Amino acid sequence: MSGSILDEIKDVIGLILDLEPDEVNEETGADNTEAWDSFAQLQILLALEEKYGVEFLPEDFEEMVSVNCVMQVMERKLNR
Repeated sequence: MSGSILDEIKDVIGLILDLEPDEVNEETGADNTEAWDSFAQLQILLALEEKYGVEFLPEDFEEMVSVNCVMQVMERKLNR
């Protein structure tokens, strides 16, 4: 995935989680970020759907629990 898309995804996640840009990396996720709860995760998915014109399935929601996982799902969605 291109660096610019990764940066955009990190920006979206940072805005939703109210984190500084340097606080968001590929390991940022529900397991290590207090603000990343199920509501925040839904907000992230909705923001990415709107930004990229993709549609997520329930199983995507379950999988997207970190920046790295979000990138993997987005890569599949954008390469279709």
